[in-house]
Amino acid sequence: MSDLDRFRNEGRRKRKTTVAWTESTKPSGESDRLAGDRELYEVLREQGFQGKDYDDFEIELMGYGFACIKKWILTKELLSKCREKLKFVPKDEDVRLDLLTPDEAEEIAQDIVVESVLGFREDALVGGNWSPTGGASLKTFFVGRCLMEACRVLKQRAKELKRTARYIQEVEEDDLLNLPSREMPLETQFERDDELRRVAGLLSERELEVVRLHAEGLSAKDIADRLGMLPRNVNKALERARAKARKHRNEGGVA
Repeated sequence: MSDLDRFRNEGRRKRKTTVAWTESTKPSGESDRLAGDRELYEVLREQGFQGKDYDDFEIELMGYGFACIKKWILTKELLSKCREKLKFVPKDEDVRLDLLTPDEAEEIAQDIVVESVLGFREDALVGGNWSPTGGASLKTFFVGRCLMEACRVLKQRAKELKRTARYIQEVEEDDLLNLPSREMPLETQFERDDELRRVAGLLSERELEVVRLHAEGLSAKDIADRLGMLPRNVNKALERARAKARKHRNEGGVA
């Protein structure tokens, strides 16, 4: 079961400690939420922040963080949320969250939350960076970590988009461009390459690489092996690229 499946499993049977915590931290006064956090913290501390109770708490925490981050990506609020907590946040126009599909938003949110939770136990709980008397709830503290990771991810995305822009310019100037298939009629080759150039600006670096390899005739399995992906994720990337191409064409972006 993937991390995403685990923390989206709303039908799972929660442990008593998690049920008590979620009930105590439902929208109410901040003092009530912190009291619930303190009770859970003491239980988990006695267990060494490990075991079934901790695992269940972690799943619940990841689910909360995932819901927040995914929502902020889809509503284009993520960058402003990052700016409330952090400095050196990339510009909106460099990140282009508006180009993301719901599936892409979900994948990015998952990556952010999974990376954020990896060091949470050692840093926040065992390491003492979160305290029951510190003023911030466990959920608030974790979302703060998610925003730090989101900022890193978005900076990386901005770099990828810049590289893609440079790549498009190189492609347009390259007379030796590898065509989609040497077996196709020449007119079809030029048509497909022209569309690839136009749509490339809408694709992430990974999607662009998948499309390029697919155009060279590699199978989903071969592409997956080369890029360290699963074949099904290769197919998903191709579907996203096709969807973006269709949207671009329907909006008049492709002649």
